[in-house]
Amino acid sequence: MSRVAPLAASLVALALGACVEPHTPGDETDAPESTSGPSTAGESTVNTVTSAAPSTTEGVDPTETEGGCLEGSLGCQCTPSGTCDDGLSCIEAVCIPASCGNGEIEPEFGEECDPGVADDPMCELDCTLKPTCGNGQLEVGEPCDDGNDNNNDACLNTCEPNTCGDGYLWAETEECDDGNDNDDEGACLSTCESARCGDAYLWQGVEGCDDGDQDNTDACLNNCTPATCGDGYVWQGAEECDDGNAIDDDGCGNDCTLAPTEFDDCGFPSDDGVWVEFSWTTQDQQPGDPEFSFSSTPGWGAPQWSPQAVDLFAGIVAGNDPIGWVLRVDNADTLRLRFKTTGLSFDSATVCVKGRSSSAQFGVNFDLRNSQNGNCGGSGSFSADWIEQHDGIALPDNCVLQDSNLQTLDITVNGGVDQLLGLRSVRLALHNTNF
Repeated sequence: MSRVAPLAASLVALALGACVEPHTPGDETDAPESTSGPSTAGESTVNTVTSAAPSTTEGVDPTETEGGCLEGSLGCQCTPSGTCDDGLSCIEAVCIPASCGNGEIEPEFGEECDPGVADDPMCELDCTLKPTCGNGQLEVGEPCDDGNDNNNDACLNTCEPNTCGDGYLWAETEECDDGNDNDDEGACLSTCESARCGDAYLWQGVEGCDDGDQDNTDACLNNCTPATCGDGYVWQGAEECDDGNAIDDDGCGNDCTLAPTEFDDCGFPSDDGVWVEFSWTTQDQQPGDPEFSFSSTPGWGAPQWSPQAVDLFAGIVAGNDPIGWVLRVDNADTLRLRFKTTGLSFDSATVCVKGRSSSAQFGVNFDLRNSQNGNCGGSGSFSADWIEQHDGIALPDNCVLQDSNLQTLDITVNGGVDQLLGLRSVRLALHNTNF
């Protein structure tokens, strides 16, 4: 029996007592008069009582219980359907006043619960439910309560909002959530986005680099691998070329430096810079009247080179030779070649000389010197063979000055009187030029 049973029993007793008419001594109906005459000996005396007329049911309420208690009214039995008059509740088949704590949950009177029901621990004394996470009602102290057990929506089962870093994947909002393991070096970023190439965060163990751009010419490619020679992308400032193959003689070396594909007769590259050639191959050409030819480099030709040839001592003789027309230079002569490098920068300078020794018996040694830079230069030689020969001379670094209005190459024979240089042409090449 619940703790309200005694209360209900008391109320029932009170109600039943109210329905029973009180009995008061002295209020009995007067006894009927005796109709017997004087008794006689041996005769029994019979008292005849006049009975009241029998009662009828006319005018009686059918819901009135025995003793006159109306069903559904205060202190009386509940109706057969278990209802009571307004303001009353049916407790253990008796209608009593509605009240918090009577053991009956009475929603019609605003009760959410009743502490008299099985000692409900979730019921407050005012018949309201204590705040409960998960009941779908937003209550005091709860940021949210969606009433479900899904930790992948906006509200966790703890009635806390789903946030990045809580370890629960918020569907359609977060791509990932590793909880406290979220960082910017793993598979899940601190923003709860999945790590990917191009997000500017280095995914340790997966990416070699990640600079967050779409530039394949810097140190990190768009596939998040470091730039290397041979990847097919020219790393600006680090590589001269990168053709992505292992062919070393196709113009781009395997070390990603530009390799020439054209060479002069002395084996020097002819397509990696600018060059000017002085030649005396046509009949009757004199020392100061050479034929000039130039590299096809746009913007650097005859006006920029301003080439000249001068016979300093006027002793050089031009004439026929078994290899053709030549200038004959002996040990008393100097042929000076003049040129400009104004506005030009370059890495190195080479000279290719064509000719032979015009002596019948001896070879010839010759020098090339820059009179504008301390007579720096180099030397070459030809044999007395009756064929055109080529000799290449790599000038020392900085021997030919950059950005100069006048530079020279003086050609002299450095042997005895028997040596004679038969000169056909001289090509000066400046390599890896910028202008």
